[in-house]
Amino acid sequence: MKAIIFSPHSYLWPHTLPEAHVVHSLRKNSIDILYVTCGELLNSWCVPMESTGENETMSAERKKEICTWCNFYKGRIDEIFRFPKIELIDFFTPEDKARMDSILNSITSENVLDLEVDGYPIGRASLYNFFLQHKKMTQIFSVEDLPALKLHLSSSLKAFFSGARILEKFKPDSVFFYSSSYSANLVIRLQAEAKGIKCYSLFAGSNWANRLEKMHVARKDSFTHFYDRDKLWRTKFQHLNATEDSLLGAEKFIKIMLSGESVFLYGGKSSSKSPSEIRSQFGIDENAKVVLLASSSYDEVNSANLIGALPPSNKSLFADQKEWIKETIDYFRKLPEVFLVIRVHPRELPNQRDNVLSPHYNSLMEILKDLPNNVKVNLPKDNVSFNDWLEVTDLGLISWSSAGRDLAAWGIPFISYLDQYSFYPRDQLGYVPETKVDYFNGIKQLLTEGWSSHRLIQTYRWLAYEMNDGVFDLSDIVDSKLEYKESILMRIIKRVLRKLNFEKSIWLFVPSMKQSKLVAERIRTGKSVEDVLEKTRKRLKSKEELALIKKILRSVANQKFGENWQSNRISSLRDKIFMFLNE
Repeated sequence: MKAIIFSPHSYLWPHTLPEAHVVHSLRKNSIDILYVTCGELLNSWCVPMESTGENETMSAERKKEICTWCNFYKGRIDEIFRFPKIELIDFFTPEDKARMDSILNSITSENVLDLEVDGYPIGRASLYNFFLQHKKMTQIFSVEDLPALKLHLSSSLKAFFSGARILEKFKPDSVFFYSSSYSANLVIRLQAEAKGIKCYSLFAGSNWANRLEKMHVARKDSFTHFYDRDKLWRTKFQHLNATEDSLLGAEKFIKIMLSGESVFLYGGKSSSKSPSEIRSQFGIDENAKVVLLASSSYDEVNSANLIGALPPSNKSLFADQKEWIKETIDYFRKLPEVFLVIRVHPRELPNQRDNVLSPHYNSLMEILKDLPNNVKVNLPKDNVSFNDWLEVTDLGLISWSSAGRDLAAWGIPFISYLDQYSFYPRDQLGYVPETKVDYFNGIKQLLTEGWSSHRLIQTYRWLAYEMNDGVFDLSDIVDSKLEYKESILMRIIKRVLRKLNFEKSIWLFVPSMKQSKLVAERIRTGKSVEDVLEKTRKRLKSKEELALIKKILRSVANQKFGENWQSNRISSLRDKIFMFLNE
């Protein structure tokens, strides 16, 4: 079996090193590897350049600096693993350059999305990253966008033409990418799929506490993986008890969510304000019920829509979030005894990962004016985190965001108005209405029903599955420092092999992850990661599972509320959790 690994983004070391360990596992299990790097072919614009937070006006000097570092990390991978390798630049011909220039000369801001090359939608594929980076709301571009559009298209065309030659020459059985939806990867993946070649997307785990120590090996792309994962949950894994390791992983996830100590978390750090102080800050009556509406940012969904990875929703109760929020506000005008808090997603504004203001933010602000007294708006400048609202919130309202899951982990009910984009089972952990009438009736019903221990337990079981059951574990070979630590014995072996002119055999002595054979089984058999790993799982008995969930809940409650919270039950949430723990 032959596998090609397209890895043109070595600059991103936190992804490059774990990826290389997975690739090394394949090679250790007799899968022939060909490792493809950039060779500075994509030096006009690439994912590493985007990762700095700068835009397409980046200087040539800065680009060169990034290429230099990229080459350095590429050299580190070569030094450690000695993969058979080639570079994209060696497969890009003068004829390709002439064809690319002709295409670029014909491109305008009006026709770029319609561009097809050899039958492939290269215009759309080339702009996936552009949509993410600029938080695009529409598929309309200005003349001022054109230079940036051409940079993205240029890199994608280079990858497209050189990738075509590589696929034709080496004829792999499978192709691997780190995040196969990135434009430079996508234009190659589309060609591989058309040839019937299996494609896999590698990406880090979902648990922010240890994401770099875990690896998804997903069929096609991450979006396909989410739907595959959901189907497996519904048909098999929801009926299985969790394992101890997976529940402890869920505990780590909830605790890092509470701490806010990850660049990927937008909920923010807890302010240490009491429920009464938060109510006072927003002018919420002390005994009033509170509904938290958590909006979503459109950048990832719109980018996925662009390339067909997530088709536009045709089952939504509302045309968009703006209509949803507007009609929900109108509903609460007639319900003055209940307070509605609209939490604008922090990613709509400049944040810890980018400096871009979303156009959607401005459109939201247009409808968040002249609000009734019982409707409040929570913006990042308020310094009130998502976790601060846990003790105040009686019900959550969401579109597709993970906020529903994160509320349900504390037993708090939520309603999602959208039944598509199945990133987690919203209909099981919360409520997904079929009509607007059901949506508004659901608000009244769930405010009455309130907190549920069953919801909390089911969410813990889902988190255990999401964070652990579908990812390979690299923790024995990769740690959070991402350093490759070479043993004294390994150094001696390398010196001996060099003296004997057997340097090419050094890779045979590089240690591989414990789950190495399981990674290879995933590729050889086509089985899901979840099914491959199931034989290694030791499922808890029901009583054991419940006891461990309670133990973990007590621990996360101590972190959230303080060690003495059980004698200081100043919120309904504390009361509910206390009673559940002492049942």
